[in-house]
Amino acid sequence: MTNDDPMALSVEELVERGVDSVKAGCNYCGKSWSALIDVIPARTTLRKIRALMVCPTCGSADVDVEPNWPDAPTAH
Repeated sequence: MTNDDPMALSVEELVERGVDSVKAGCNYCGKSWSALIDVIPARTTLRKIRALMVCPTCGSADVDVEPNWPDAPTAH
């Protein structure tokens, strides 16, 4: 990926970075949830995932998503 836009990351690129799900949040009702990405085609971008998301509570499509980045190792 040559673009610094995280929304341009594909599922394949996210998985390579240790991401197995996205955090989603509805901008209408405030519902938050995680969604697994292993069932989504590898070339699907985070931007496309966002466009496909619908809130399971209110049905709004005004949903933000971000990668569920793995925890950084802690220094001892």
